[in-house]
Amino acid sequence: MEALYITGHSLGGALAVIAAALLHVDPSLDGIRRKLRGVYTYGQPMVGFSDFAMRFDEEFGKKLFRHVYGRDIVPSLPPRTAGSFVHFGKEFWADEDAGGWMHRSRPAAQVRTFVGSTIVGVLAWIQAQLSGLPFIQLLPKRYSWGDHQPLNYLRTSQTMPAGAEFV
Repeated sequence: MEALYITGHSLGGALAVIAAALLHVDPSLDGIRRKLRGVYTYGQPMVGFSDFAMRFDEEFGKKLFRHVYGRDIVPSLPPRTAGSFVHFGKEFWADEDAGGWMHRSRPAAQVRTFVGSTIVGVLAWIQAQLSGLPFIQLLPKRYSWGDHQPLNYLRTSQTMPAGAEFV
């Protein structure tokens, strides 16, 4: 039996969700849609407003597995200044200490502004690079551009916590 899995990192993850949505709105793609088994995204930004999320959560939300590493800022984008975007599907979270992906019931929250969040994200990356300096601990830690690197997602996807099952 043929199966279709759609995946992507960052903008590629957003496009994976949009491609899956397209499979559900275009009747000429029904044959392909029936083969869809999963949409796996890594560091994916939000792609729609609440009406988009509600509609497609019903259509394929149980097949959407979003992965967020550490304090990756991208899943919290676009900022609220661009509109009220939301996530749907199942979210999994991990960091360097987690030992693999863990289900998270509260999805990544939308940032307020892009400029302010970017500054915080860059400071968090600097903090990680200079972690041995005591004053570095005073920098904000909410978001990080460094956590968005594909290598973080790849390494975490290659490990699993004890007793966990592959999703």
